[in-house]
Amino acid sequence: MVGERFLPLGDEQIDHLMADIAATRPQVVVNSLIGPSNYAFMQGLAKLRAEGLDVVVVSANQTEADLAELGPAAEGMLSIGAWFETVADAATGALRARTAARYGADYRASCNFATAYAAVKLLAAGLEAAGRDDPRAVFDAVAGREHDTVLGRIAIDPVSRHTALIPRLAVARGGAFEIVADPGVSLAPDPYLSRVAPTPATRDHTPNLRPNLRIVS
Repeated sequence: MVGERFLPLGDEQIDHLMADIAATRPQVVVNSLIGPSNYAFMQGLAKLRAEGLDVVVVSANQTEADLAELGPAAEGMLSIGAWFETVADAATGALRARTAARYGADYRASCNFATAYAAVKLLAAGLEAAGRDDPRAVFDAVAGREHDTVLGRIAIDPVSRHTALIPRLAVARGGAFEIVADPGVSLAPDPYLSRVAPTPATRDHTPNLRPNLRIVS
């Protein structure tokens, strides 16, 4: 690791960041910026790449909603998310058709949009299954089992209350994200880093708990 830099939210003064990157010439840049700061950073990085800097940009924040603003600066960028417009699924096709009909053909649905959509659908299913709007009853009605959603088959952990999602890796090409890795199955959430990372001996993803971290009720 050759450097870690922070930028105030909304700050577009990125010259010092570009100078650091040009000097250290990293092979990979992990970008967690959002909004105007992100756009300024990516445009600056595109200039360095045009001058010969060979670097891979990885982000878990970039969605289709950013691609129009980024333009060619997004080309080749890797993004990590639970959903992209190019997920090959009937539910995704139906969602895109509905958003196009409501907001126009140029509207770009994002992982954030799809996640909110899935959450509302799960809430409706929980209300119907529980037969009342008591929060505990609604949660118990949807937690601990799998649901078919626009994100794929997901499940809400009844203990951590976080969601098992399918991690997908995509690369930006020609103004769209092309999915390059999709395991097809959801992974259990680990919001508190209480599990040991899988090793060659535990590739079955058995949840080996860290001895100093645990979830308590």
